[in-house]
Amino acid sequence: MNKKFVLMVFTSVFLLLAMVGAQFLSPSFADPAIIRVPANYPTIQEAINTANPGDIVQVAPGTYYEHVIVNKSLSLIGENGSTTVIDGNGTGSVVHTMADNAYISGFTIRNGWYGIRLMSSNNTVSGNNIGPDNGDGIRMDNCSGNTISDNIITSNVYGIHLRNATNNAISNNQISNNGIGPYLAMGGGIDLFYSNNNLISNNAIANNIAFGGVQLDNANNNTIIGNTLLNNSGDITLFGLL
Repeated sequence: MNKKFVLMVFTSVFLLLAMVGAQFLSPSFADPAIIRVPANYPTIQEAINTANPGDIVQVAPGTYYEHVIVNKSLSLIGENGSTTVIDGNGTGSVVHTMADNAYISGFTIRNGWYGIRLMSSNNTVSGNNIGPDNGDGIRMDNCSGNTISDNIITSNVYGIHLRNATNNAISNNQISNNGIGPYLAMGGGIDLFYSNNNLISNNAIANNIAFGGVQLDNANNNTIIGNTLLNNSGDITLFGLL
């Protein structure tokens, strides 16, 4: 066989293998960008609109009168949970999460119909102050696989309200003094409405009125374990279980 031909074949194979190897060694995504509010953009929503999936939107302390739509898989992080405030001005969803795999932490979220509304899955909401003056502090609709942990949820009508939500984990939160406002016959700590296979563990649930601490309304196969229930109008209320 011609030595020149063999060399050409060897070189071609070597280049092909090098190209394939480079694809495996190269990262699939660029490093996440950090987009700062208000340094880079004056509003949280403008920053989210500019961000790519995987980016971090970091929000400096201040009060932001917005209705934020999280429609990308990104991290939304406030610099200080007590002084970084998103205020819904009495209407709508203050933070509406529509994308899967989002992370929300470090905010006070107040004064909306819903503080955080989750209509997507596999999100994490952690380290926030939810309230005062939300209708639902956290509302979860038709979603699964979300983690709600280490939040202070207080002075809302409902602390956490699940509707047709399954396989979510609600753990290590302080849920207190909910069931207030103009509808004193409504509200309370955690309401599971037609919501199954959720885990409620190691929460401090106290001083919630109306239905009280935890209400199971046609909700089945939920695990409620390790919680501290204190001074609620009722600790666990069962309604319409199948």
